[in-house]
Amino acid sequence: MMLITLALLLAAADPAELPTYRCVAATQPIEIDGKLDDAAWQSAAWTADFVNLRGPSAPERLAPPRTRAKFAWDERHLYVAAELSDTDVRAAMKEHDSPIFRENAFELFIDPDDDGQRYVELEINALNTTFDLLMSKPYAQRGRADERWEIAGLRTAVHVDGTLNDTAEEDRAWTVEIAIPWAAIADLTADALPPKPGAKFRANLARVMTPPPGSEGRTRYATWSPINEASLHVPPRWGWIEFAKAPADTRGPASARLDPKSR
Repeated sequence: MMLITLALLLAAADPAELPTYRCVAATQPIEIDGKLDDAAWQSAAWTADFVNLRGPSAPERLAPPRTRAKFAWDERHLYVAAELSDTDVRAAMKEHDSPIFRENAFELFIDPDDDGQRYVELEINALNTTFDLLMSKPYAQRGRADERWEIAGLRTAVHVDGTLNDTAEEDRAWTVEIAIPWAAIADLTADALPPKPGAKFRANLARVMTPPPGSEGRTRYATWSPINEASLHVPPRWGWIEFAKAPADTRGPASARLDPKSR
Protein backbone atom coordinates (compact mmCIF):
# COMPACT_ATOMS: atom_id res chain seq x y z
CA MET A 1 0.00 0.00 0.00
CA MET A 2 2.85 2.39 0.80
CA LEU A 3 4.37 1.71 -2.62
CA ILE A 4 1.05 2.44 -4.34
CA THR A 5 0.65 5.69 -2.39
CA LEU A 6 4.19 6.72 -3.28
CA ALA A 7 3.55 5.96 -6.95
CA LEU A 8 0.45 8.14 -6.95
CA LEU A 9 2.30 10.99 -5.27
CA LEU A 10 5.04 10.76 -7.86
CA ALA A 11 2.43 10.75 -10.62
CA ALA A 12 0.77 13.89 -9.30
CA ALA A 13 1.76 16.86 -11.40
CA ASP A 14 2.29 20.51 -10.77
CA PRO A 15 -1.16 21.94 -11.65
CA ALA A 16 0.56 24.31 -14.05
CA GLU A 17 1.61 21.31 -16.14
CA LEU A 18 -1.93 19.99 -16.59
CA PRO A 19 -4.40 21.41 -19.12
CA THR A 20 -7.62 23.17 -18.17
CA TYR A 21 -10.43 23.47 -20.72
CA ARG A 22 -12.87 26.36 -20.30
CA CYS A 23 -16.19 24.67 -21.04
CA VAL A 24 -18.69 27.31 -22.15
CA ALA A 25 -22.45 26.82 -21.90
CA ALA A 26 -24.20 26.14 -25.20
CA THR A 27 -26.80 28.73 -26.15
CA GLN A 28 -28.37 26.66 -28.93
CA PRO A 29 -29.31 22.97 -29.21
CA ILE A 30 -26.62 20.49 -30.22
CA GLU A 31 -27.70 17.78 -32.65
CA ILE A 32 -25.85 14.55 -31.91
CA ASP A 33 -25.03 13.43 -35.46
CA GLY A 34 -21.22 13.25 -35.37
CA LYS A 35 -20.68 16.16 -37.76
CA LEU A 36 -19.63 18.97 -35.36
CA ASP A 37 -21.34 21.66 -37.43
CA ASP A 38 -23.58 23.03 -34.66
CA ALA A 39 -23.15 26.66 -33.63
CA ALA A 40 -22.01 25.58 -30.16
CA TRP A 41 -19.10 23.63 -31.64
CA GLN A 42 -18.19 26.39 -34.07
CA SER A 43 -17.65 28.79 -31.17
CA ALA A 44 -15.97 26.31 -28.81
CA ALA A 45 -12.18 26.11 -28.67
CA TRP A 46 -10.23 22.98 -29.54
CA THR A 47 -8.03 21.34 -26.96
CA ALA A 48 -4.33 21.12 -27.70
CA ASP A 49 -3.40 18.18 -29.91
CA PHE A 50 -3.12 14.91 -28.01
CA VAL A 51 0.37 13.67 -27.09
CA ASN A 52 1.94 10.24 -26.67
CA LEU A 53 0.70 8.54 -23.51
CA ARG A 54 4.19 7.80 -22.22
CA GLY A 55 5.61 11.19 -23.12
CA PRO A 56 9.10 11.87 -24.49
CA SER A 57 10.34 8.42 -23.42
CA ALA A 58 7.69 6.57 -25.46
CA PRO A 59 9.07 3.90 -27.82
CA GLU A 60 6.98 5.48 -30.58
CA ARG A 61 8.79 8.79 -30.88
CA LEU A 62 6.69 10.06 -33.78
CA ALA A 63 3.85 12.38 -32.88
CA PRO A 64 0.47 10.59 -32.96
CA PRO A 65 -2.01 11.44 -35.73
CA ARG A 66 -3.71 14.72 -34.96
CA THR A 67 -6.40 14.27 -32.34
CA ARG A 68 -8.25 17.09 -30.59
CA ALA A 69 -11.53 17.68 -28.80
CA LYS A 70 -14.07 20.17 -27.49
CA PHE A 71 -16.48 20.33 -24.53
CA ALA A 72 -19.79 22.15 -24.02
CA TRP A 73 -22.67 21.96 -21.54
CA ASP A 74 -26.25 22.99 -20.89
CA GLU A 75 -28.87 22.40 -18.20
CA ARG A 76 -29.29 18.75 -19.20
CA HIS A 77 -26.01 17.45 -20.63
CA LEU A 78 -22.26 17.49 -20.77
CA TYR A 79 -21.19 17.39 -24.42
CA VAL A 80 -17.92 16.13 -25.88
CA ALA A 81 -16.75 16.33 -29.49
CA ALA A 82 -13.58 14.91 -30.99
CA GLU A 83 -11.76 14.87 -34.32
CA LEU A 84 -9.39 11.96 -35.00
CA SER A 85 -7.26 12.26 -38.13
CA ASP A 86 -6.86 8.84 -39.75
CA THR A 87 -5.93 7.65 -43.23
CA ASP A 88 -7.43 4.19 -42.59
CA VAL A 89 -10.57 4.35 -40.44
CA ARG A 90 -11.27 0.85 -39.10
CA ALA A 91 -13.72 -0.69 -36.64
CA ALA A 92 -15.08 -4.20 -36.12
CA MET A 93 -16.94 -4.47 -32.81
CA LYS A 94 -20.69 -3.86 -33.08
CA GLU A 95 -22.12 -5.03 -29.75
CA HIS A 96 -22.48 -2.57 -26.86
CA ASP A 97 -19.98 -3.14 -24.04
CA SER A 98 -17.60 -5.07 -26.27
CA PRO A 99 -13.92 -4.51 -25.30
CA ILE A 100 -13.59 -1.48 -27.57
CA PHE A 101 -10.14 -0.72 -26.12
CA ARG A 102 -8.77 -3.64 -28.16
CA GLU A 103 -9.26 -1.75 -31.42
CA ASN A 104 -9.05 1.86 -32.61
CA ALA A 105 -11.10 3.94 -30.21
CA PHE A 106 -11.74 7.27 -28.55
CA GLU A 107 -11.93 7.28 -24.74
CA LEU A 108 -13.29 9.68 -22.12
CA PHE A 109 -12.57 9.64 -18.37
CA ILE A 110 -14.51 11.81 -15.89
CA ASP A 111 -14.07 12.13 -12.11
CA PRO A 112 -16.57 14.83 -11.07
CA ASP A 113 -15.42 15.17 -7.45
CA ASP A 114 -11.66 14.64 -8.04
CA ASP A 115 -11.27 11.93 -5.41
CA GLY A 116 -9.71 9.34 -7.74
CA GLN A 117 -12.57 6.93 -7.03
CA ARG A 118 -15.84 6.02 -8.75
CA TYR A 119 -14.97 7.60 -12.05
CA VAL A 120 -16.49 7.11 -15.50
CA GLU A 121 -14.79 5.56 -18.50
CA LEU A 122 -16.47 5.67 -21.92
CA GLU A 123 -15.05 4.14 -25.10
CA ILE A 124 -16.37 4.49 -28.64
CA ASN A 125 -15.24 3.18 -32.03
CA ALA A 126 -15.88 4.36 -35.58
CA LEU A 127 -18.99 2.15 -35.82
CA ASN A 128 -20.46 4.16 -32.92
CA THR A 129 -20.24 1.11 -30.65
CA THR A 130 -19.84 2.11 -26.99
CA PHE A 131 -18.42 0.57 -23.84
CA ASP A 132 -19.21 2.42 -20.60
CA LEU A 133 -18.08 1.42 -17.15
CA LEU A 134 -17.56 2.73 -13.64
CA MET A 135 -14.15 2.30 -12.02
CA SER A 136 -14.09 1.91 -8.23
CA LYS A 137 -10.53 3.34 -8.24
CA PRO A 138 -7.44 3.00 -10.44
CA TYR A 139 -6.19 -0.50 -11.29
CA ALA A 140 -2.91 0.26 -9.48
CA GLN A 141 -4.96 0.49 -6.27
CA ARG A 142 -6.73 -2.80 -7.07
CA GLY A 143 -9.68 -0.97 -8.52
CA ARG A 144 -12.49 -2.88 -10.19
CA ALA A 145 -14.38 -2.07 -13.37
CA ASP A 146 -18.17 -2.34 -13.11
CA GLU A 147 -19.08 -3.15 -16.71
CA ARG A 148 -22.76 -3.54 -15.85
CA TRP A 149 -22.98 0.16 -15.01
CA GLU A 150 -24.58 2.28 -17.72
CA ILE A 151 -24.60 5.98 -18.55
CA ALA A 152 -28.39 6.23 -18.58
CA GLY A 153 -29.61 8.29 -21.51
CA LEU A 154 -26.21 8.44 -23.22
CA ARG A 155 -26.30 9.62 -26.83
CA THR A 156 -23.40 9.27 -29.25
CA ALA A 157 -22.78 9.60 -32.98
CA VAL A 158 -19.82 9.15 -35.34
CA HIS A 159 -19.16 10.60 -38.79
CA VAL A 160 -16.42 9.14 -41.03
CA ASP A 161 -14.73 11.45 -43.52
CA GLY A 162 -13.86 8.63 -45.89
CA THR A 163 -14.99 5.03 -46.21
CA LEU A 164 -15.00 2.82 -43.13
CA ASN A 165 -13.05 -0.45 -43.41
CA ASP A 166 -11.92 0.19 -46.98
CA THR A 167 -8.14 -0.03 -47.32
CA ALA A 168 -8.31 0.91 -51.01
CA GLU A 169 -9.32 4.47 -50.17
CA GLU A 170 -7.33 6.95 -48.11
CA ASP A 171 -9.54 8.42 -45.42
CA ARG A 172 -9.17 11.75 -43.68
CA ALA A 173 -10.69 11.53 -40.20
CA TRP A 174 -13.57 10.43 -38.03
CA THR A 175 -15.48 12.68 -35.67
CA VAL A 176 -17.39 11.85 -32.51
CA GLU A 177 -20.19 13.56 -30.58
CA ILE A 178 -21.23 12.55 -27.06
CA ALA A 179 -24.06 13.78 -24.81
CA ILE A 180 -23.97 12.63 -21.17
CA PRO A 181 -27.03 13.51 -19.04
CA TRP A 182 -26.16 15.11 -15.73
CA ALA A 183 -28.70 12.80 -14.11
CA ALA A 184 -26.61 9.78 -15.15
CA ILE A 185 -23.59 10.91 -13.11
CA ALA A 186 -25.31 12.81 -10.30
CA ASP A 187 -24.44 10.18 -7.68
CA LEU A 188 -20.70 10.52 -8.37
CA THR A 189 -20.46 13.92 -6.67
CA ALA A 190 -22.01 15.65 -3.68
CA ASP A 191 -22.26 18.89 -5.66
CA ALA A 192 -25.42 19.80 -7.53
CA LEU A 193 -25.56 19.20 -11.27
CA PRO A 194 -25.45 20.89 -13.68
CA PRO A 195 -22.32 22.43 -12.21
CA LYS A 196 -22.19 26.08 -11.26
CA PRO A 197 -19.91 28.33 -13.32
CA GLY A 198 -16.40 28.07 -11.91
CA ALA A 199 -16.78 24.43 -10.89
CA LYS A 200 -14.23 21.92 -12.19
CA PHE A 201 -14.27 18.24 -13.10
CA ARG A 202 -11.14 16.14 -13.36
CA ALA A 203 -11.09 14.55 -16.82
CA ASN A 204 -8.98 13.08 -19.57
CA LEU A 205 -9.38 12.05 -23.18
CA ALA A 206 -7.49 9.33 -24.99
CA ARG A 207 -7.08 7.66 -28.35
CA VAL A 208 -6.25 3.99 -28.90
CA MET A 209 -4.42 3.17 -32.15
CA THR A 210 -3.97 -0.50 -33.04
CA PRO A 211 -1.82 -1.87 -35.88
CA PRO A 212 -3.65 -3.02 -39.04
CA PRO A 213 -4.75 -6.68 -38.99
CA GLY A 214 -1.95 -9.03 -39.97
CA SER A 215 0.76 -6.41 -39.53
CA GLU A 216 3.44 -6.16 -36.91
CA GLY A 217 3.49 -3.31 -34.48
CA ARG A 218 2.20 -2.35 -31.09
CA THR A 219 -0.88 -0.56 -29.86
CA ARG A 220 -0.24 3.13 -29.31
CA TYR A 221 -2.05 5.61 -27.09
CA ALA A 222 -2.40 9.38 -27.17
CA THR A 223 -3.94 11.59 -24.48
CA TRP A 224 -5.12 15.17 -24.00
CA SER A 225 -3.47 15.52 -20.58
CA PRO A 226 0.02 13.97 -20.61
CA ILE A 227 0.36 10.90 -18.39
CA ASN A 228 4.04 10.13 -19.06
CA GLU A 229 3.69 6.51 -18.01
CA ALA A 230 2.10 3.33 -19.34
CA SER A 231 -1.39 3.64 -17.81
CA LEU A 232 -4.41 5.77 -18.63
CA HIS A 233 -5.77 5.29 -15.10
CA VAL A 234 -3.76 7.94 -13.27
CA PRO A 235 -6.33 10.55 -12.15
CA PRO A 236 -3.72 12.93 -10.63
CA ARG A 237 -2.32 13.34 -14.16
CA TRP A 238 -5.66 14.17 -15.78
CA GLY A 239 -6.64 17.68 -16.80
CA TRP A 240 -9.60 19.82 -15.80
CA ILE A 241 -12.90 20.91 -17.33
CA GLU A 242 -13.81 24.33 -15.92
CA PHE A 243 -17.45 25.29 -16.48
CA ALA A 244 -18.32 28.80 -17.62
CA LYS A 245 -21.40 30.72 -18.65
CA ALA A 246 -21.96 31.62 -22.26
CA PRO A 247 -20.86 35.16 -23.16
CA ALA A 248 -23.61 37.56 -22.09
CA ASP A 249 -23.94 39.15 -25.51
CA THR A 250 -24.74 35.83 -27.23
CA ARG A 251 -27.15 34.22 -24.79
CA GLY A 252 -30.36 35.84 -26.04
CA PRO A 253 -33.72 35.38 -24.30
CA ALA A 254 -33.79 32.53 -21.83
CA SER A 255 -36.75 30.96 -23.63
CA ALA A 256 -34.66 30.66 -26.81
CA ARG A 257 -31.56 29.11 -25.35
CA LEU A 258 -32.61 25.47 -25.52
CA ASP A 259 -35.09 23.70 -27.74
CA PRO A 260 -37.15 21.40 -25.45
CA LYS A 261 -36.67 18.62 -28.04
CA SER A 262 -32.94 18.70 -27.34
CA ARG A 263 -33.52 17.74 -23.71
